[in-house]
Amino acid sequence: MNPENENAPADNRGARKSFGSGSNARPGANGKPEQDYETRRNASACFKNPRKSEDWMPDFTGVAVVEGLSDGDKVWINIREKVNRRGERYLSVTIKRQQS
Repeated sequence: MNPENENAPADNRGARKSFGSGSNARPGANGKPEQDYETRRNASACFKNPRKSEDWMPDFTGVAVVEGLSDGDKVWINIREKVNRRGERYLSVTIKRQQS
């Protein structure tokens, strides 16, 4: 078991490691953005959508690299909070390949 994340699989695939709070990305020493989380294959960190201005826009968005796609191909992860007819809340998740 991974001592830093007890819910992570033993081989660490799909696990996230938090690097503190605050903004998702900040400039690093090499000029490229540094992330507050570690990207893993077949997993995604989704954050509140700061550009949401209409109800149809996703509440949360993220990016993932999925095994089985061309190496390096990424997909968008969009999450919307919804309510069913019985008043129960649930999450609707859509996945779409990013255009090159």
